[in-house]
Order: sequence, then structure tokens, then C-alpha cells
Amino acid sequence: MSKQINEKNERIKRYFLTYRKHSKQVSEKTLDREIAHLERFDMWNNRKDFDKFHIDWAVGF
Repeated sequence: MSKQINEKNERIKRYFLTYRKHSKQVSEKTLDREIAHLERFDMWNNRKDFDKFHIDWAVGF
């Protein structure tokens, strides 16, 4: 089972998706795929804070 949800990451994901929806005007289908991928990455990374993101995380994923 994965670690408990990281509230900071959830806020960052929500902010990102709001930006994508309103600024970039992407479709709901695209937003659904993006949130699924973000959640998958978050779980793979053991819910480490996105604030401490390192490029090696993305490369490893």
C-alpha cells in the first residue's frame, strides 16, 4: 500500500490542473489523463514533497 496522501502535493496538483484548464484551455479528457499520470508519479515516488523535486526523479520514472 502507498504512503498517506501528501497534502502539499495535492495542492500543487490542483493548482497545476487549474492553470492548465484556464490558461491553456485543455480539454477535460486531457486533464483526466494528466491527473492520472501525476498520481502515478506521486505514488511511484512514495509521495515525496514536490517542492523538493529533483530531475533524477523524473529520469527514474
